[in-house]
Amino acid sequence: MIAKGRAAEVSHLHSVVVATGPPSAVQRPDPDAYGPVGRSPWMDVAWREHLRWVRADGRWVNVVDIGSGPVIVFLHGLAGCWQNWLENIPEFARDHRVIALDLPGFGASPMPDESISMARGAGKPGSRTRWTR
Repeated sequence: MIAKGRAAEVSHLHSVVVATGPPSAVQRPDPDAYGPVGRSPWMDVAWREHLRWVRADGRWVNVVDIGSGPVIVFLHGLAGCWQNWLENIPEFARDHRVIALDLPGFGASPMPDESISMARGAGKPGSRTRWTR
């Protein structure tokens, strides 16, 4: 936004705004802003169409499977779920097959019989699973 009666030149260089003119002449972006401007792409995905249950290493695992191309697998952290990747999945699914899963005992995946630990849960998720459609 240019202040009345003042000219300001603004150019974008690698997401950095370079401005000439007095500071009051250029509206600065909100430093606390997060995410894309406008509507986020994940809000327009019919997620239920991409949810699957797969048997991985003898246990049922809830996964979202979307896109085609080289496979990318997203694993959440402690106390997470596949939805932790909502902002990322649509972007990568443009030219990749994205598989994001709920590790055993997290999200919709049932609790395993053994105790949960990140080493056990994420050590080799689906190591004996063939990810086919």
